[in-house]
Amino acid sequence: MEPSGPSVLDKTQNLLDRQDDSPDKRGLRKEIAALIFEYQRNIDALKVFHNTLAPINRLPPELLASIFALTAQLVRESTEIGNGLAWISVTHVCQLWRDVALDCTSLWCNLPYTHPALLEAMVERSKGAPLCIDFEGSNARGGPRDGHVLRIGQDNAERLLSLKVSFSTLDSPRILQRSYYL
Repeated sequence: MEPSGPSVLDKTQNLLDRQDDSPDKRGLRKEIAALIFEYQRNIDALKVFHNTLAPINRLPPELLASIFALTAQLVRESTEIGNGLAWISVTHVCQLWRDVALDCTSLWCNLPYTHPALLEAMVERSKGAPLCIDFEGSNARGGPRDGHVLRIGQDNAERLLSLKVSFSTLDSPRILQRSYYL
């Protein structure tokens, strides 16, 4: 099989040879940036291919999804793990795991309120599945974060399986005195 053009190494050497002679440094920088982008695309493709060869990635996606769901359940139920969302790290292992996890609606149905953007993403990823929202208020003013979780509950009332609201201070329930109807 014959090469179809100069190799990436040839392109790099060409740029290195021209660096001192080129009056157009800006153009040379653009060429270097394009070459870096090309290298990065090739490296990313090799990483994906490398990961597909790992024995764990030969498991059917349904089995991986079941493992992820069990992991999420164990993390949520554990009193030793401080963050009930630590299971999300499975979405950062490799592209296959991310795709499987994002497609597994059961992972995204138990929504502990930690951040508005995360809650929105989890609602979206849960697709049409029933939702369990767990909100723990921590202030006495009923600020925007309190209203946000209740709005999510209201906007998804037809999917709401449970809405757990708890407060850490005695006068925080004032937020519930507002008119929120699910």
